[in-house]
Amino acid sequence: MSNHKSENDRGFSLIEVLTALMVISLVLGMLLSGLIYINTISNQAKINQELYYNERYIALYFQKQVLKSEKIYYKNNRIYLQDLESP
Repeated sequence: MSNHKSENDRGFSLIEVLTALMVISLVLGMLLSGLIYINTISNQAKINQELYYNERYIALYFQKQVLKSEKIYYKNNRIYLQDLESP
């Protein structure tokens, strides 16, 4: 046996190329799924924050209505307040 390579031993074998492509595709797939997951979590956090702000706005609006109303009526299981826009 000789230790020097012949001309046919240059390059990579098909198995080596396919293995490298498989490893690269697995890494890219994991990165892509991670980015999709992070994007989903970010969108959910944004929606939750907007809901919180809307709920807070509504609560403050009703608080303002109740505090500024001169009269509050309760009839037939309903509460009626003075309308601040058209008193």
